[in-house]
Amino acid sequence: MCSTSTTTYIAPTLRSTLGAFSTLNVAIAGQSRPNFAIVPIGEAGSISLYMPLGGNVIVDLLGYFQPSGGPRPEGRLVRLDPVRVLDTRPGEAGPVPSGWSPHRPVANEAVRVELPATSGLPATGVAAVVVNITATDAGAEGFLRALPTGSAGGTTSNVNYLPGADSATHAIVPLGADGTISIFTNAATHIVVDLEGYITNTAAASSGDGQFVTVTPGRAYDSRSTGGIHAGGSTRAVQLTGGAIPTGASAVSLNLTADQEQAGGFVTLYPQGNSQPRASNLNFDANRPVANAGLIKISPLGGLAIFVNQSTHVIIDVNGYFTGPA
Repeated sequence: MCSTSTTTYIAPTLRSTLGAFSTLNVAIAGQSRPNFAIVPIGEAGSISLYMPLGGNVIVDLLGYFQPSGGPRPEGRLVRLDPVRVLDTRPGEAGPVPSGWSPHRPVANEAVRVELPATSGLPATGVAAVVVNITATDAGAEGFLRALPTGSAGGTTSNVNYLPGADSATHAIVPLGADGTISIFTNAATHIVVDLEGYITNTAAASSGDGQFVTVTPGRAYDSRSTGGIHAGGSTRAVQLTGGAIPTGASAVSLNLTADQEQAGGFVTLYPQGNSQPRASNLNFDANRPVANAGLIKISPLGGLAIFVNQSTHVIIDVNGYFTGPA
């Protein structure tokens, strides 16, 4: 891929400043590293990609958001309290699909992800789910592909992984005809999926809430310049509204980066004042900068809680928000 560690910027063409944010960090030469991103459209209906040190880039188009406006049923984000809906590791006691025994999925296996009503997902009005997908305990280099159950697959990927290193990414995945999604792996690895919300369809009630609004991509928080490194096992509150993100926003579209990590661990984001969920947003290794996108619910006052289980710097870049209170 690239000759040394590098950062990739994906930006609205001629409508942002390079260096004010980042989209993807690759810490090891030759490593394949994915990330999910919502990118505002720039001049001539285009986006731009920039890699200071060069490298190959693959872009998979997954969908788009319409401009925000009056009330409508479809295309709105509804955030849920994060809930784990798949964990193939036998020692973690699931959840796994009905009739499926916990094991490490083998090469070319697809695992169906059931989405129970207890997760908060309604029976109707759902076009796609917002999930965080993690590959862990991989036996070989490979990738995960999230897709509607029953679809023919394709040439895209969501997570690229290596043995000995957890890898995670956010995804918006349309539902299959049976109301589930499936995760395909091309090599042996355990799979963890956290459900974090959904996108409405035309069967949902009309509302002006949960509509996406773009902002010029920029840095909202950087512990390297504000507050210092996050201690392992600590939770820190960060205010995200009051600037580019207005008061009253229900969620933000962000890119989360860990840097100068002291050991392998994870970061969990959740609304300030809520209980910490059993979920993670970013997995990292020691001294290897890594990023993951997120559509993250914030508190009514705009606060976001950041938990880290190992000492690391945390960086948050924002590129948009969702209208409240959905």
